[in-house]
Amino acid sequence: MLSREKLVDLFQELKDRDVLSVYVDADEHDPAKRDAWRIRLEGDVAQLLGANRGWVVFATPERIWHTGPVPAHMPHLVRWQRGLHVAPYLRALKQERPVTVVLVDGRRARVFEQVEGGITELEGIVADRSLGDLTDVGMRKSSARASGVRGETSTDQAHRFLEVATERMHKYLGELLEQRAGQDGIVVVGGTPESVKRLVGLL
Repeated sequence: MLSREKLVDLFQELKDRDVLSVYVDADEHDPAKRDAWRIRLEGDVAQLLGANRGWVVFATPERIWHTGPVPAHMPHLVRWQRGLHVAPYLRALKQERPVTVVLVDGRRARVFEQVEGGITELEGIVADRSLGDLTDVGMRKSSARASGVRGETSTDQAHRFLEVATERMHKYLGELLEQRAGQDGIVVVGGTPESVKRLVGLL
């Protein structure tokens, strides 16, 4: 399948030429109509379709500029016009973009990727929440003239430790999502409101 950049280059090159654009719908689910598309097009194109959901051809009187399968549903369409007819191809490019889905809370994140209808779980990310020994041993006690304890309690220290671990997890997750999505990918974020807000802020 052409990349967006190659499609743009081809569109620019042929914008002043008469071009035959052909899209074939090979995604028929009615058994009675499964071979109906063969009636609409001649044998060579029918043989090339194979197991693909669609096929595209761009041609001028002198040559075929591009022919190949596409993994998305295509309309039956033939256009003879000035320049490429690219609208169906652009829709197919959008369907090919990866969709990354993340479910996150303060302790854990699950990351999924959807491409061409298939969903795969990439990796589970867990915040490092092992607290170790957080007793009050390290706290500084006041002089004998005053009562009470100064400094950070073990509860405060544990809370701060967990907050740091969660922050690290969100930062790593943000970097992972940016890498997976790139410039054209889609990211869907779900989870607890606080974690979603924090992650979206990082993105």
